[in-house]
Amino acid sequence: MRVGVVGTGSFGRNHVRILSDLPTARLVGLYDRDQGVAERVAVEYGSRAFASLEELADACEALILAVPTAAHAEVGRGLLERGVDLMIEK
Repeated sequence: MRVGVVGTGSFGRNHVRILSDLPTARLVGLYDRDQGVAERVAVEYGSRAFASLEELADACEALILAVPTAAHAEVGRGLLERGVDLMIEK
């Protein structure tokens, strides 16, 4: 399964780390509003930092949403409307 991570704070980084080692999932990449942070995390885990959330969503079958709680509804709703399966980190 092609999976991506949205948000590269402490929870998001942990999900990136775990996904990079799972044999049953392929870490496609990650997205963060702070492109510099996203790029550093991607390099650290041998992945790709996407320039936009939409581009990441198009490349994945599922996403882990690890953004601040206040943004869960706004970001999650848009992704669900695109037909992407979500795991929302709480």
